[in-house]
Amino acid sequence: MKCEEIMISELLWCVPTDTVETAAKMMKTANIDVVPVCEGRQNERPVGIVTDHEIVLRVVADGLDATKMTLEAVMTREPVTCYGEDDLDTALDAMERNQVQRILVVGQGGRLAGVLTQADVLLWTGEPTRIVELIRKAAQGRRASQSGAKSKAEESGLPKVRHGGGSFS
Repeated sequence: MKCEEIMISELLWCVPTDTVETAAKMMKTANIDVVPVCEGRQNERPVGIVTDHEIVLRVVADGLDATKMTLEAVMTREPVTCYGEDDLDTALDAMERNQVQRILVVGQGGRLAGVLTQADVLLWTGEPTRIVELIRKAAQGRRASQSGAKSKAEESGLPKVRHGGGSFS
């Protein structure tokens, strides 16, 4: 199966000079969690990507003003991409290599053509094995990076949080 067969092709996108608030409102209105960032209004070549997660961690959690901060300051630059004619395995390999859950699909001239997510692959192929493996590897990577976050949380005096029967203590 080709990426273009299951990608989301009806897209909303922003430019680097748009505010974080603009992207957040777009996400809320369209019920989406990712917005591609393209070079310009007429040039749809992706130069970044911003997720709701990035907005929370890079803007809200730091108490920054989303009405003044531009996407250029918070977006992930050089987003992972694939071509519409690529096989799904090619896109999944890129997701695994870069530990991302979504990938931008580009067409002629590198223009934005769509977004492909792990959830889309699961929905359309009905083959969960590969997606489960990607999620497992990503979770292992997060757990490894969180070991340093635990000590930072303890140093900052933040309260310990319990979830799933475990704790940070």
